[in-house]
Amino acid sequence: MKRVIKIFVFASVLLLLTACGTSEEETVWQETMDAMKRAKTMEVVRTVTEGDTIVDEGNERFDYENKRYAIEWAKRDGALTEERYMWESEGGLRVYDAYLDEMSDDVTYDALERSLRKAANERKDVLGTFQSYDAQFSDRLTYESDGNEFVVTYEPEREEARSFLLKRFSETEEGKRAKVTDVQTLRVRFVIDAQARTVQSYDVHSTFDYVDAAGEKKAYDVVEQYDWLSFNEPINFERMLEWPTFEELKRSKWVTEDAHISFGRSALRELKTYSVRYVNGLIPAFFGDLEGARHQSNNYWSEERAMEAQQAFEAHLLEPYRASLEEALFGEDSLQKVYDSFLTAVRNIEYEVKDAYVLSDDLVLVQVVLRQLNDSIIQEEALVATERAFVEAINAGHPLTEEQLARVRMKALTEGYERATYTEPVTTYVPLYILGTRAFVFDEDEVFRAFLR
Repeated sequence: MKRVIKIFVFASVLLLLTACGTSEEETVWQETMDAMKRAKTMEVVRTVTEGDTIVDEGNERFDYENKRYAIEWAKRDGALTEERYMWESEGGLRVYDAYLDEMSDDVTYDALERSLRKAANERKDVLGTFQSYDAQFSDRLTYESDGNEFVVTYEPEREEARSFLLKRFSETEEGKRAKVTDVQTLRVRFVIDAQARTVQSYDVHSTFDYVDAAGEKKAYDVVEQYDWLSFNEPINFERMLEWPTFEELKRSKWVTEDAHISFGRSALRELKTYSVRYVNGLIPAFFGDLEGARHQSNNYWSEERAMEAQQAFEAHLLEPYRASLEEALFGEDSLQKVYDSFLTAVRNIEYEVKDAYVLSDDLVLVQVVLRQLNDSIIQEEALVATERAFVEAINAGHPLTEEQLARVRMKALTEGYERATYTEPVTTYVPLYILGTRAFVFDEDEVFRAFLR
């Protein structure tokens, strides 16, 4: 029986509702973001129905830091085959799954790719997943093979291509000021290993006409090549310590609307190339390196400082558990064993692990609770996530000494930062993602700011 998902968002400003009534996708998105910036709080109501029967519903209010979740909720209309919704509440991170018919009439490129990734997760025959879509895509899927590789080319219908391209193009600097006039082609080409039956790579070829900000007519013809993030690789402990180069960091673009709830095209691609800056800021703070817990003016660590942070991470957290982790690499349920070992490591540096969610065979989310000091430092507008990181780290179940606390306070005062006293401790949840063989930590506030830029 088909499920229908309805999502209503109520903001403290009426502009959000105005934005949702606009027909142009890029205009809706921009006005929605503008409204979110001005909103103080927001309530999201989610209802899942089967026929006329309500089978699940919930609502949540968002403060400033969590408005990004509400933005993501506002964009979801239930059109995808499978979706996962998350938001933060007082009890931690609540996770809801919503499923529509496996083969709905409104199958899109996103749904196709999600199913492919799901098939890869479950070690299924990926080519069979393509073939199962023949009923929907008979006029848009083509196959070719040389015996070693299968190549599947997907050409979506015009309206779907237009919607997909508008969103992607509007995220670029040129696209923010341009208007697409005619979409000619959107072609997605998947390369599949004929033996392993796993997707090796895919590229997206887009061509369309547009008018730039100066009114000049231009043509867009771009092929984007992506490596598929394989879930079939054996777990390798050494890769947990691998980080992207700093040039990759500076080139990478964080697509945040997909970050926490959709593990499809954007999120997985970006997770592969983006080592979140918050990790490098928080790790040295864990171990009292407060001077090191400070970003450069361009919001990225110097290579020397980041290397020190990585070494501290290895020496204080991973190195003591190397043997147990390496032992866990073999035998059945190796991912679960690595995950358990990682939790043990986290607990042994005295952080409280509030909740843990196995989101898929290869994606684990751990909620680490950090209790902020009563005597805390207010972030001014000019500060970045580092200040928040070292303040949280001070009492994250692993308090620093009084001498170290005094140094933090003196540093804050001498650099002109204000202090404030909270009547109650502030509890913060740090989401630690273990994706395949790599671990990531996201700073909600910093990612949200990057999202609005």
